[in-house]
Amino acid sequence: MKYSFMKTLLSIIIFTTVFLGLGTVAYSKASDHGLSVKKNDSYKMDGKFYMSFTIKTGKLSGADETNTTVKVTVKNSSGKNVISWAEKKFNSNKNIKRNYGYDWRNKLPTGTYTMRVTCTLNGRVYDGSRS
Repeated sequence: MKYSFMKTLLSIIIFTTVFLGLGTVAYSKASDHGLSVKKNDSYKMDGKFYMSFTIKTGKLSGADETNTTVKVTVKNSSGKNVISWAEKKFNSNKNIKRNYGYDWRNKLPTGTYTMRVTCTLNGRVYDGSRS
């Protein structure tokens, strides 16, 4: 009985090690595939405050999907989404400028907020937050 328990435990350890090892081989940085996000100067216009970003979309070599999806949300200090913009898809290897505006006086109490720009490149997610 003790032998079969040890054999089972050893099998689980080996399987887990192999499984985790395979998962780490596929890791790469967004910039390795041409994806980057740069924050531009913020500005006010028509009673709204805008945060502007230049996004260079990328592409994984050999990938079937050739677009980059951009999703932007604002979270409060508790991590709750308080504002979001519609998700947009863009073709690969393009420079795009996105301006996200909101009348920050509307229904938002004083506090700290984080704008999160999330880019999904061919199914892989690269995330950057900005306060």
